[in-house]
Amino acid sequence: MTRRLALAPLSLFVLALAPATALAHPVVVDGSPAEWLTRAPNHANLGIVARDAASEGELIWLDPTGDSRTDLVTPEEGADLVRVAITADRTALYFRLEAAGAVLAPVSPNPPQVQIAVDLDRVPGSGQEFFAGFADTTVSNDARWEFLIQTQATGGVATVRVIDTSFGTVGVGTIAVVGTTVEIGVPWSLLGIASGPAPAARFSIATFREDTASGNTIDLGGPGTSNALDVVSDYGDPRTTGYPNTFAEFMTSTTLDYHFDVWFEADGDAYAPLQITRFSHSPTNGEMIEVRNQTGAALDLGAYSLGDEEDPDGGEGMASFPSASLAAGGTFVVARDGAAFFTEHGVRADAEWLATDPMTPDMIDLSVWATGNVALAANDQLLALGVGRTVLDVVTYGTASYPGVTARSAPATGQIAVRTPDTQDTDDNAVDFPRAPTSCGTTADCGACQACVRFACEATPGVSCDDGDACTSADTCDAMGACVGGGVTCDDGNPCTADACDTIGGCTNTPVAAGTSCGDGDACNGAETCDGAGVCAAGTPLACGDMNPCTADSCDPSAGCVNAPVAMGASCDDGDACTMADACDGAGACAGGGSVSCDDGNPCTADLCDPATGCASAPVASGTACGDGDVCNGDEVCDGAGVCVMGTPLTCDDGNACTADACDALSGCANDPVAAGTSCDDGDACTMADACDGAGACAGSAVSCDDMNPCTADSCDALGGCANDPVAAGTSCDDGDACTLDDACDGAGMCGGTIDPTCSDAGVPDAGVDVDAGADADAAMPLPDAGEERDAGESDAGETDAGLPMGMDGGCSCRASGSGSPGSALWLLPLLGLAVLRRRR
Repeated sequence: MTRRLALAPLSLFVLALAPATALAHPVVVDGSPAEWLTRAPNHANLGIVARDAASEGELIWLDPTGDSRTDLVTPEEGADLVRVAITADRTALYFRLEAAGAVLAPVSPNPPQVQIAVDLDRVPGSGQEFFAGFADTTVSNDARWEFLIQTQATGGVATVRVIDTSFGTVGVGTIAVVGTTVEIGVPWSLLGIASGPAPAARFSIATFREDTASGNTIDLGGPGTSNALDVVSDYGDPRTTGYPNTFAEFMTSTTLDYHFDVWFEADGDAYAPLQITRFSHSPTNGEMIEVRNQTGAALDLGAYSLGDEEDPDGGEGMASFPSASLAAGGTFVVARDGAAFFTEHGVRADAEWLATDPMTPDMIDLSVWATGNVALAANDQLLALGVGRTVLDVVTYGTASYPGVTARSAPATGQIAVRTPDTQDTDDNAVDFPRAPTSCGTTADCGACQACVRFACEATPGVSCDDGDACTSADTCDAMGACVGGGVTCDDGNPCTADACDTIGGCTNTPVAAGTSCGDGDACNGAETCDGAGVCAAGTPLACGDMNPCTADSCDPSAGCVNAPVAMGASCDDGDACTMADACDGAGACAGGGSVSCDDGNPCTADLCDPATGCASAPVASGTACGDGDVCNGDEVCDGAGVCVMGTPLTCDDGNACTADACDALSGCANDPVAAGTSCDDGDACTMADACDGAGACAGSAVSCDDMNPCTADSCDALGGCANDPVAAGTSCDDGDACTLDDACDGAGMCGGTIDPTCSDAGVPDAGVDVDAGADADAAMPLPDAGEERDAGESDAGETDAGLPMGMDGGCSCRASGSGSPGSALWLLPLLGLAVLRRRR
């Protein structure tokens, strides 16, 4: 039953173009061919695994031009695929498709559409069989897919989507359309692989006409007619003779019964799962080809073929393997003639082409490729084919050629070309097959340092052997299969013998002539010479002591005596009694740490040092100054016997109480003023309260000698002090008594006058005398002399006879008795005061 898919509206977009992140073969989806190989198989309707010098790989399919659908009124050149290339990296799977015309042209209402079915498990019957978009086309049962990659041009924009088996979109990839080329990138994650790439994938590819309104394919004849315009297929037979290999061969079916497998290395490059690893050709029919399973899983050899015909329709042979499982890393040997191979090698091959040995399984002719027999010539091409008859590996040698493949030289008869290492694949056979060791059946066929490994004599490095040379030892096989020994050591360690080796007899040790130097290389034991009998006579040892306490004396076998300086500061003796704390200077010399002090502290001796005897002191000449530097104790001089005689000390007292007298050892006497106000005596009786002025002078304030007596002449003598000498008699004065007249000094220091007759005895002034009634006349009157008796009329207590206060009895207070003035005694009071105050010095 034909299944149809109704597409739901999708919002598709083109991923940003960016470099892939693979370790190898990075691809930028931009339509440029720069990252892609230019290789191609040598025949249309054929695929090939192409490799380059960097071991980058692609699956490249070459499709003929004009093999697209021919029952249409208008040919769809954009749907006519002419080349398909597939590779990958760890991030994404990449496709590059080229058509005969413009691909996915958005200007057309019905542009071509590409669909790529991806079968990841490669299990028959597992997965979806229908192409999408009501394509009325299925894949073969062996290629049912898990994911399908579909281009669309809805909205005039080229997109690519990934759908699952339910025809639901799981994501979009990256697409670039440039002219007749479309480049596609699909992340491995959209194919259900978290960390790519997949080990292998099976692909079925077809093109259709698209209805851009819906994104589905254009129906070209109902459910019974496929809508495909072109398919990738060899239509069951890659030969061209009698087989048109056109779409007409597909028209009778709605099933695309063709697919191919691509195997991916860890970094994403396409590689050959089954590869030719060894081959040999021999005129005695012992030639063989070894193939190796390069994958990590067992391979069913029934899907693979091997032969020497490089071109379908050619006259050589191509045959399929008998059904067998080849383990991962396993090898399988095919002989041309099984019987001859057994005769030559002693073991049987895994299969043969000519069916000469009933014990060896036969290869099965692949007649759709070639019908001749395999016969390895001196120059030939060897091919391994895979699923879908894609060319997995091409080995050329001699003058044989194949497009894009470099031949290696033909191995000689009896040699076997070996791929080294087994996984090397650059399509340059000179690089991939660098070795051609001898072919073998058993290890007995090989040399002493070889073993028969997979019909080749391979080196066994490290295996013990014997090269037949007595002058070598520890002979061992090297990596090239040769027996190589290490040189025998014939040196007997005796410099007085000549050592040699004979390849047959081995080592000889012959004595050398007497006198031959046989120094042992040790300069310390002297120069040795041979005695002619093979004995080395010792020489005279070196004496290395240099008597220097600042060197460490030793002998170096190579250099001889070594007198190395000891560490700086090491104690030593420089032999000079005039130095002390002798120490090594670190350069081999002993140096005094300082001069010995011979100073005996006596300025009257001359101190000397003799390097041999040390210090000595001799008296200096008498009179030699020996001052101790102190001017205060005088000038000292030596007495000629080593004694310093003292000098006369300085006298620094300046007799000034206002200076502090001292002596400085360096400058001598110093008389510095004492502080101002310090008490002193200036020696002047005419001053008082003497004090220093702070500048070294003593000064006082003047003494007052005034005795308040007008009858004395007051003066002061610096020595005697105050003097109050009476003035001449008759000198006018005032005795202070209002009742006296014509007061005058009496020449004895007293002032006196005559009684004023106008004063009454009653104390009332005479008429005409105006006495102030309120005045206290008594206050101005002198007291009576001591001892003077009062008149009977005088009253005590300052009262007048009339009982009035003194001075109020008329103002004069005159005594009627006419005795001396009662106030004269008052002059004694100031005299007594002056006597008390006067200072005498």
